[in-house]
Amino acid sequence: MTKIADPHSLALHEALMIEGGWDQYSDRELASYLSSSSFTPSRLRDQLASGELVLLKEIPAVPVFRLVSGSIVPAESASVAIAENAVMAFERRFGDRQAFPARGTAYAHSDSLAPPARLDYTPEPPVIEPPPEPLPPPVVISENFGLPPLGPKVFAKSCTRPSGDTDSNEGQEKASNFGTLAMLAPATVTSPGANGLRPLGLISGSAMRLAKGWAMAARIGASVMSTAASTALLALWPSKLGDGTLYTEEELLEMAEAAIRVRFHLHVDATGNLRVAGYHVNDSTGYKDRVPVAHAELKGENFEVVVDDDFTLVWYPDDSGHRPVVSTEYPAYSGIDPYSVLVTPIQEDGQEHSPPGYQRPFEDQVELIVSFPKDSGIEPLYLVFQKSVGSDGEGVRNKRALDDAISGLRSATGTDANQFARQIAGMSTHVNQDSNRVVLGRWAENGGYIQEAKANGGVWYETESSFFSKLTNGLGEAEGRAKAWSVNEQFLQSQLERGVGRIDLHGETIRDVLINRPNSFTAMEIKYLESNAKNFGYCQWPFILTHLWPIKLTHLS
Repeated sequence: MTKIADPHSLALHEALMIEGGWDQYSDRELASYLSSSSFTPSRLRDQLASGELVLLKEIPAVPVFRLVSGSIVPAESASVAIAENAVMAFERRFGDRQAFPARGTAYAHSDSLAPPARLDYTPEPPVIEPPPEPLPPPVVISENFGLPPLGPKVFAKSCTRPSGDTDSNEGQEKASNFGTLAMLAPATVTSPGANGLRPLGLISGSAMRLAKGWAMAARIGASVMSTAASTALLALWPSKLGDGTLYTEEELLEMAEAAIRVRFHLHVDATGNLRVAGYHVNDSTGYKDRVPVAHAELKGENFEVVVDDDFTLVWYPDDSGHRPVVSTEYPAYSGIDPYSVLVTPIQEDGQEHSPPGYQRPFEDQVELIVSFPKDSGIEPLYLVFQKSVGSDGEGVRNKRALDDAISGLRSATGTDANQFARQIAGMSTHVNQDSNRVVLGRWAENGGYIQEAKANGGVWYETESSFFSKLTNGLGEAEGRAKAWSVNEQFLQSQLERGVGRIDLHGETIRDVLINRPNSFTAMEIKYLESNAKNFGYCQWPFILTHLWPIKLTHLS
């Protein structure tokens, strides 16, 4: 009997029934093994990954423990999807006792129980009413073993397809049917580490398929902007189906591109938040099923994949078990749960059914399958993330979303106007190296605040050249100026809310700005900070406000 149970209530012999490969089951299968429906799919997977719950099977496909000379010992399987500390706790509990004592030996401990006796009766066959119409047999992942493939191989397919079948599905289904998913992002750091490496931390999903003893990082150039769409990565490790339909690691090493039955797209919605959409693909859909294969190369003790001049993915040895924290720098990501992402079909003309009205191609992002040398111990995976537009940190990534937000701000008022202004501010925020410093000041082709941030590191606000004319065309001077300022205000507020370490005024003193340019946006920024920064835990340095010093606001943490 297959079930999900609390490990603290297990009898000794039940340790041999713990299934280490629980992550190969779909959400529906896992839910059917629960005695109650009080868990969401994502919470249930988290509980199974941490060892707070365990999946029990009479004959587990990936056993956590095995029986040696009457004692329970770890099976030492590399595919166990349970946290290492939980497995060690199980070992301490079960490993020092004999599961099955010699005949005639009395049981000295209350939980050292022999396995239950096999029932010696044969139940009568149940009476099954025939269905009113013939139904096709249900297809589950457990049937996909030992049968030859029926079509060409792919990198990943839905586990709901019949054994040997590599066709794409036509209905809506969960992305987790295709494998293990994870959202990753560069960790919060004041400045990049050696050679620009920034460790990639887990935002949501599961990174259990990342090989033990290895961690991921990115080497990020100056032109890659730290926005929700440009620095978040979606990773997919395909389900292990055992039916011979997926490429082997050796086959991937010889391929320049590979077929896949799902593709994912990252985009920014109307509120400025990052969203993920999945689509069924094959060789006849509007968006094709071919993805480039990148082969990781050994550089010293690391494996590296060069995506372009400004972005390199690095796998480096790490036995610490530490996982970098990214949530404080990327709050917009908190709502992304890979296990709630749906995969939908694509219409014949190449336009997606979902999200409504979203009809952009995949060319605005990077997709690749990464393969590793056979003896590396690292599994191949599919990665997708958006690529930056322009160079040297310039350009707005999503022009259509920006134009829509500008149009919305022109006509909106109140809370709606603030939301559009916030969205424009997010798409006009740029960073080079140091995300813990905001630079303000006068715009100039040479020597302005933008050049200061690019040269010495920092976050700056910069819109496209036509932004002001698009926003204010047809509006009165006062109304147009107020709407333009609302975007500056949302930029400053978002930086204060995230707790940026400092805000610098470049090239001028506060006094110079307020006397010589009292009606400038820089002067309005100074007045806004003087009125509001203290509400977010900031103080001005030096403490005496003489208006002779550059702005230097320090966060009180």
